[in-house]
Amino acid sequence: MKRFEDGKKIWDALSKREARRRQDISMLEDFIREIAPKRKTPMHLLKLAVYTGGIRASDAAQILGIKRRGLDLFVRYMSKKGLLEVESLKHPNPTIKPAQSIALKIRKAEKIKRLQKKEEKPQSDDIDDIIDDMTFDDPLCQKGETEIEKQLAGLDGAPACYSALNPSSTYVIVERSGKKSEKLLISCIGKGMDALYITRSNPKTLKEDQRFKGCDFIWLTSVQSKDGVNSVGGVQDLSILVGNRLEKYPKSIILLDGLEYLISNNNFPLVLKLIQQLRDKVSTTDSILIMPLDPDTLDERQMALICVECEVLN
Repeated sequence: MKRFEDGKKIWDALSKREARRRQDISMLEDFIREIAPKRKTPMHLLKLAVYTGGIRASDAAQILGIKRRGLDLFVRYMSKKGLLEVESLKHPNPTIKPAQSIALKIRKAEKIKRLQKKEEKPQSDDIDDIIDDMTFDDPLCQKGETEIEKQLAGLDGAPACYSALNPSSTYVIVERSGKKSEKLLISCIGKGMDALYITRSNPKTLKEDQRFKGCDFIWLTSVQSKDGVNSVGGVQDLSILVGNRLEKYPKSIILLDGLEYLISNNNFPLVLKLIQQLRDKVSTTDSILIMPLDPDTLDERQMALICVECEVLN
């Protein structure tokens, strides 16, 4: 009985906290609609971070009325400008905060305003004006997702595919042929990224394709090649190979083709563990891992478990 009562108290406390959160989000949505009735910009995200002192990415996206991808673009741009800080890029739902320099300016301004109010003197600019001044010399802070995406490609020398595929991320590409994954790889090669293609096909023909010029190949097979083609067959060997590659090229793209082959030659839990290991290794670098996967080769539960570990692109 006591355990039931304790559980009920915890549930009631969580329910109250969630109700307060929904109320706060509703108030902030009204605030954003008032200051930005149409297009949302990085400046609005900065104001939101300043007013809250720190806000989860999912809540910020909901309040601004934009998709998570658009929010991530805003965060990356404002972080590069030194205006925002992110709790952790590896966290699936990180806290977004104003940069320390911004927070200090705001606290100083608030202190001055309190003194002016106490001494009944004319008060200085409010927080909105201070933020507007900080971003006045950067017109992009008041632009939308498309302009920010283009600017980011130029700021960090990142290829265009970095906008669709975020660094430190692992993706499953739901497809049967593998052609979409190859197009992503080729796009990144064309922008100068270090690339590794772990392929189920013998790489001899792929090496002759000029679109893959500069790409390294590994043949995913248990057969020992006599043509000087590097190969790997075991799950553990594959994990070590990718780990070594990421250490050598921490800002690269890796295409791992053949998840179906690995599952059929091992067992699903072992391959799921491999995916988890690779995901964790990639998350500590600025690299991208993409893996094509035919959903018809797995049951619903297996597909769901993989989707939990990776971002999914259809």
